[in-house]
Amino acid sequence: MKKEIGFEHQFFTLQKTNRRLFLLLIFCICLTTYAVMNMAKPPLVIRYQPDGTIQQSKDYNLSARLQKLDIDIFIEHFILNWNFFDSFGLEENLAHAFSMMDSDLRSYYKKELNADTLSEIKTKQVKTRTSIIEKSYKINDRLIDATILYKRELIAFDDTPIKELFIRAEMVMEAQLERTEEKPYQLLVKNFKEYKLDQRKKDEN
Repeated sequence: MKKEIGFEHQFFTLQKTNRRLFLLLIFCICLTTYAVMNMAKPPLVIRYQPDGTIQQSKDYNLSARLQKLDIDIFIEHFILNWNFFDSFGLEENLAHAFSMMDSDLRSYYKKELNADTLSEIKTKQVKTRTSIIEKSYKINDRLIDATILYKRELIAFDDTPIKELFIRAEMVMEAQLERTEEKPYQLLVKNFKEYKLDQRKKDEN
């Protein structure tokens, strides 16, 4: 009799264990199905507006297309970050600008820059305020030729104005085939040149 009771106890224990394993299997199947369904959904696209606000869009097909706003924001962000006059956040800003270049241009500038140059800029303790005066660009297939006129105001650490610089930049961008985490703007800079203008030339422009 004791053996029969022992066998019955083991049988019910196995039944409970099998029931738990079955429920766990069902849970895993449901979790896997949910994950696969969410992977199939288009990603949430986030855009940074010129005024600093964020725009979210779930319409990936619409958001993935390059638009005028993308070009405007890309130009402004690049000009703000490619700044060799501002001592504060210099390395972080340049790193962001490098991420907006194609590999050839990035390699070229990284060879041109050295630690002494960056150190000298940081020791000057100068802040800047950048204003884009005008910009224009022409689109030729995937290449975009842009001309930008902007002003950089150099300001001392104690907020005393130092001087104003007027700069004209010529910029060639290439539209990328898709928007990715590494290329959120769907653009990369292929070529970039800056020319300082004196006040007289600026007034003529």
